[in-house]
Amino acid sequence: MTDRQETVLADSGERVWLPRFWADDGRLLIEDSQDQGGSNFFVLDPQSGATEFLVHGMLSDVCAPFVITLDDVEQTGGLLLYDVNRRTSVSIPPAPEGARYQFPFVVSPDRARLAMWLAGRQGTRLLGVLDLAASPVVVASYPEPQGARGSGWLTWLDDDTVAIQCGNKNLPGSATYALKVGGAK
Repeated sequence: MTDRQETVLADSGERVWLPRFWADDGRLLIEDSQDQGGSNFFVLDPQSGATEFLVHGMLSDVCAPFVITLDDVEQTGGLLLYDVNRRTSVSIPPAPEGARYQFPFVVSPDRARLAMWLAGRQGTRLLGVLDLAASPVVVASYPEPQGARGSGWLTWLDDDTVAIQCGNKNLPGSATYALKVGGAK
């Protein structure tokens, strides 16, 4: 039997802390959920137990190294992309063609782009790709593959290809589509 060593990284006390991911500097991103008031995001230094406040937001999503949240700080009603490693934020432009962004967002391997579904009118969907290297950030949209209508988990195969898994992969009738969306610029 192997000896087990357990260490308390931080005692959240009255808070509800959710560990999310490790930042490049070895600190842990944690989310302090606050019922209807949104969430506060902190980084926790596991050596000292000290926390540093990063950003507050409503209806947030996390995909390392980013926190995506409604931009309630700027009061614009848009989305804010916060880069945990760089400690910077940028506003995400409105979705094209009257669509709206849908969580979750999925980050590319080179961390230069995000993919997500865009919900359009009358139940239509587009694949949205945010180019984070552009200034300002731009979003491109791609038609939903014919066989992927109404479902589909997104993942990046490489820096310029998004895979869409449709249906239950353990049952007949499922399919995976690869959609080339171009390389990061």
